[in-house]
Amino acid sequence: MNIRNVLHSGDVVRFHNHVGIDKQKTSEHQWGVALIVEHIYPEGSKALLLAALTHDAAEYYMGDIPAPVKWDNPELKRMLQQMERKWEERNGVDFDLHEDEHRVLKMADTLEGMWFCVHQVRMGNINAKRPFRKWRTFFHDTFSGYQEKYPKAFQFYSNLIQEMEEL
Repeated sequence: MNIRNVLHSGDVVRFHNHVGIDKQKTSEHQWGVALIVEHIYPEGSKALLLAALTHDAAEYYMGDIPAPVKWDNPELKRMLQQMERKWEERNGVDFDLHEDEHRVLKMADTLEGMWFCVHQVRMGNINAKRPFRKWRTFFHDTFSGYQEKYPKAFQFYSNLIQEMEEL
């Protein structure tokens, strides 16, 4: 592992393109994702937890490309994924996960983004409602068939929706 690059990757800033939302370092985000992974899928492997702690490390090289840009441009998303994979391989953060673990990682990544937005709205940053709605739609559209398999993830998801509606 290229520990220096991986450690530096934690200083990349998320939400740089959102006005009225506090910025978040990737280290804060990845830590949150790891905690959510452990909460919703406690049988996960060490590799899954390490992947959660480093899943955005390639942003040190690439920057943080906002999710909606990738969602709207599948070819760009594919190219970025290839570049990220190469960086991860060169820097020793390419973990071998099975299909369930990949899914859980993406669920936790989305849930952490939603949680961050709820936290921001609680602090008065109402502009965080927009990315929350996008993540809510993404989570529903991508994972709706997995409620029985990951009940803790869907309970957390429901709680976040309820909290946002109460704000």
